[in-house]
Amino acid sequence: MSRQSLLEEISRGPSLSGAACAGMAPLFDARGEGESRARYLNRFRKAASICKTCPVLANCREAVLSSKPSRRTGIWAGLRFGKGS
Repeated sequence: MSRQSLLEEISRGPSLSGAACAGMAPLFDARGEGESRARYLNRFRKAASICKTCPVLANCREAVLSSKPSRRTGIWAGLRFGKGS
């Protein structure tokens, strides 16, 4: 999926304005090629702790769960999706 199509899909969903993760996209990415499971899980824990304090957590969860399963990747609303989850 292209970055543009993902952004378009997200923009049709609930507002994520004010998300605590803004500007931290790499922390929330899916497990990278060659990334050890331990490093990925450490990154997931950090991301999930940010999600816990997020003012738009419910909107984020709604956005990811209403998207097509094939488009769910990375860490959303404290949940892991896609490769390495």
